[in-house]
Amino acid sequence: MIDKFDGAARKIDKIICEVGFSALQAMFNSETKSPDRIAFEDQAGAAQAQMETMFRALPAAGSVISRETEWGHHPEWARLGLLRSHLRWVQGESRLCSHKPQAARPQPVAAFAWKPNFVACARCSHRATPPAGSVEHYTCDACGKVGEDMVTDSALFLGPFMYTFGCCGTCAYW
Repeated sequence: MIDKFDGAARKIDKIICEVGFSALQAMFNSETKSPDRIAFEDQAGAAQAQMETMFRALPAAGSVISRETEWGHHPEWARLGLLRSHLRWVQGESRLCSHKPQAARPQPVAAFAWKPNFVACARCSHRATPPAGSVEHYTCDACGKVGEDMVTDSALFLGPFMYTFGCCGTCAYW
């Protein structure tokens, strides 16, 4: 299945791999910011910290992939999954939990490799783990292998946007 956001996700991924997040952040920080933009960035930062804290507190949480890790060190399938999910959400094309989280109002949100095209707010982030015993629970999000040797959920973050996934022992890269 071809995702209409794949081309844009690949271009963004290439830019981030080439220049890194810190260079992009420095470029954006060099611009004069309006009070609204400063408030938005402050809320986004607080939302990201809240989501990371919430993920670490989940009983089944595995290795949280920190935002400090070099973007290019993550495999392409994980980076592009996060970027495609984020682009769909920003463009208003994701299915949403009943609380309808919007990109224009920073708050902790989560997307899931096992449940494409769905974004949930923090209150609904318990959906981060596939139902116990389900095929999704035992399916590697990288290679598609189904088995009981799955690694607990891990995540990548883009601001307050968390993308969760699980891997088999072969595909786990952390």
